[in-house]
Amino acid sequence: MRIRPRKRDVKFFESLPAFDWRLGHVSPLEYLGEAHNLATAGAAHWAYHVHDALSTARFGLFMAHSNQHPGTHDRASRIFIKICWFNLAVLSLQSSWDKLAHLIRYRLLVKEWKYLDRQGTLKSKKVSDENTNLWTAARHIDASTQPTPTERQLLAFVGDRETRIVRRVANNLKHGETLAWKGFEVVPVIEMEYDVQPMEPTEARPKRPDVGWLFSVQAHDTRPDGTEVATRMHYGQKRQLDIHQAVRRVAAVYRRFAPVADGITRDYLGLAPANSGLFAPHAT
Repeated sequence: MRIRPRKRDVKFFESLPAFDWRLGHVSPLEYLGEAHNLATAGAAHWAYHVHDALSTARFGLFMAHSNQHPGTHDRASRIFIKICWFNLAVLSLQSSWDKLAHLIRYRLLVKEWKYLDRQGTLKSKKVSDENTNLWTAARHIDASTQPTPTERQLLAFVGDRETRIVRRVANNLKHGETLAWKGFEVVPVIEMEYDVQPMEPTEARPKRPDVGWLFSVQAHDTRPDGTEVATRMHYGQKRQLDIHQAVRRVAAVYRRFAPVADGITRDYLGLAPANSGLFAPHAT
C-alpha cells in the first residue's frame, strides 16, 4: 500500500537543503581531460562522497521526523524506529564533515596539517587518513591562508556550539554509552575511580550534566597480582532526551552545513554558483 506523506513531513523535508546532484557527480575525468589537474580531480572524487553522506543524513532526518512508520504497533516501537533513523542521520552528517575534509586535503595538496597551539605558535603534523577531519582542516585553513568568504563560513560552522554538540553525540554513538530517550528506556551509568581516599559525605560526584547520580559505593578490590586497591563506583541514570527536539536540533545543524559544503566544493572545483546549471572555468 502506497502511503502519501503528510504535509508536515513534506514541509520539513523541503526545509533541508539538498546538496546539488550535479555537484556530487562531477567526474574526476573532466578535470584530468581539461586541465590535467590531479588535485582538482581528487577533490571531485570526494565531492561525490560528501554528496552521498549528506543525502543519507537528509533522508534520515526526514524519517526520524515523520510519524508514518508502517509495521509499528505501539508508541515504544515508533520511538525505536525514529531513534534508528536519527542515529543514521547523525552518523552520516558527521561522516560528510570528514569527507569534506578529504576534499580540502586533496585540493590544497596538503602534506602537513598546520595549526596554532594555545600560545599562538604555528605547528604542523604529517597528514594521514586517521587525522583528516573537518576540525583539522579548519585549523589548517585558519593557520596557513587568508580565508575566503566560504572558508570563513566553514570556520564559523566548526566553532559553533551546536556543531560541537552533534559531533559529541556522533562520537558517543560510536564509542560511548547508549543515549536515553523519553518513552523508551532507562539507561544506567557507572563511573569508576581507583586508588581513592575515604569518601567524605559532601564529596562531589562526577560532573556530567547528562547523568542523574543516584548513589555511590566504596570498597577495596583485589587486582590479579594480589594487591589491594580502594575503589569507588558512582551509579546513575542517563537523563532522557526528547526525540522530536533532538531531530530539530540536528536538522538546524544540517541546514547550516549544507550551504557551507556547497560553497567550499564549488570554490575548490571552480564550479559556477549554485542553481546556474553551468560550469565556470576550471581551476588550474
